[in-house]
Amino acid sequence: MYKLRMVTHALVSIFVLVVALAQLGYVQNPSLVFTSVALASTVWLAANRTTWLPFLGPMAMPTGILRIQKPSRANFRMTLTAPPDAVRCIFWGSVVSASDPWTAYGSYENAGVADVVNGQVVVELVKPVAYKVNGRTLAPHVHYRWVGTRGLFSGVRTVKC
Repeated sequence: MYKLRMVTHALVSIFVLVVALAQLGYVQNPSLVFTSVALASTVWLAANRTTWLPFLGPMAMPTGILRIQKPSRANFRMTLTAPPDAVRCIFWGSVVSASDPWTAYGSYENAGVADVVNGQVVVELVKPVAYKVNGRTLAPHVHYRWVGTRGLFSGVRTVKC
């Protein structure tokens, strides 16, 4: 996915450069195939949530600072199947019903870190509650990121509970 994103960004950037040069008279008629590929790349980038919300995408972070933990009042558990390269899972859920996510998650006390064992991870936390975003009620759910062996974290994923 990283390589696809880099290629699409490169194609769109080259297309913008070619069109700019064409407008200045340095390039004659950009090819229809190239224009079509650049258009498809632009549509893909525009439809991808991490283009507009990059903080939800993959990231790198030192994994040595992560310690296994769960909320002390955990009363809900779910099992997730891990991708092959995952070694840990970071997870979090809402704590109060609210009209915005900042209030719903509080200070992220309903969060934890768990190890992947035999391709699965057991997430334990206080059962999340519904909250609203822009007037729309979101059903209770858990957000999580997979932690890879080399400090690469997956994008944010969500599972309803």
